[in-house]
Amino acid sequence: MQFRPTIDLLCDGPAMNVRFDGQTVIVTGAAHGFGRAISLAFAARGANVWACDVNDAGLRETEALSAEREAPLQVRTVDVSNREAVQALVKEASGESGWTFS
Repeated sequence: MQFRPTIDLLCDGPAMNVRFDGQTVIVTGAAHGFGRAISLAFAARGANVWACDVNDAGLRETEALSAEREAPLQVRTVDVSNREAVQALVKEASGESGWTFS
């Protein structure tokens, strides 16, 4: 069974099914907690997710959970306090060779 969540909004009317097909998302802190949940939610909704953290073991758990839910994502061990490492991740995720931060 494929995991297909919807987002129920607290308002009058029907629930909305939000999709992110064709969008690339980078999520930091993806090895546990909110970062993991956000990564899995974006992947389940079609986004091309790049999940990163310094905790490699936790990232592997996030990757396994996404595979179980048939919502694949990419994981990278990245220290976001390292500017060059973040630039390399953004470059890889975007597929653009000229991306830099100012």
